[in-house]
Amino acid sequence: MLPTYLGAVRQPRKSLSFGGGDIPFFTPTDADGTIFKFSTADYITADGLKGSSTKRFGKHTVFITARGSVGRLVLAGVDMAMNQSCYALRAKPEISHVFLYFLAKELIHHLQVKSSGSVFDSIVSNDIELTNLTIPKTEVIEKFAVVVEPVFEKIANNTKENLQLAQLRDWLLPLLMNGQVTVA
Repeated sequence: MLPTYLGAVRQPRKSLSFGGGDIPFFTPTDADGTIFKFSTADYITADGLKGSSTKRFGKHTVFITARGSVGRLVLAGVDMAMNQSCYALRAKPEISHVFLYFLAKELIHHLQVKSSGSVFDSIVSNDIELTNLTIPKTEVIEKFAVVVEPVFEKIANNTKENLQLAQLRDWLLPLLMNGQVTVA
């Protein structure tokens, strides 16, 4: 019933092939407060992926930032790779990815409480493995998923639409500014 823990990738960034790649490469700087991530600042090539210890993580993987902006969560909106400063969690097939997202939020809360009095500056795999969380029965998770997954699907669709609108704005604005396009 517990999620499958995929773990951190230990691959120095300088050894990866980024130029011209089409595989999103998630890093802590990509955790900008949005729930879903469809694109990243960096992209890796297929050769860079093959030649490294990172792998392609599927849609709905929960990424947890372990350094930098520690404890931020993101749901992958598309398949992507990640760097060594993150952890990836994937729900078992019978468990909702949305439930896993909220379970990971609870995990981060517990880690922050445990670190009170000290700086919460990193998460190590023992922090995740040694934290006990209460998991409800499968029936409760299924009822939760029926209600919450459609809401998360709407959030994902709105996030994608906002990205498309921002790209359109960035394309149109220079044309408007230099007079190539006018508004009737």
